[in-house]
Amino acid sequence: MFWNIILKVLSKVWLFINNIFRSLDNIQNSGYSARKLTGLACVLMGSYITKYKLPQDAQLHALYAWLVAALIALGIITMEHVIKLRAENKTKEL
Repeated sequence: MFWNIILKVLSKVWLFINNIFRSLDNIQNSGYSARKLTGLACVLMGSYITKYKLPQDAQLHALYAWLVAALIALGIITMEHVIKLRAENKTKEL
């Protein structure tokens, strides 16, 4: 029973690694989406850098920046949305 669980876990890990390498192909429906991989990399790298490399007072703002980069990579927000939001904030301040 223990070895069955180990084999199932190893097969899932192998499938994950295989799909990451299949993502580099230009074949449709092969592997994972490049946007999703970029978003995942932004979140993972950002959380690591924020937690272990930055001082305590800068961590929250850095985490916001990494999450915005992930949202842009996923296409949830676009640069047009960011520009409009900044323009609206500047007009409200005046």
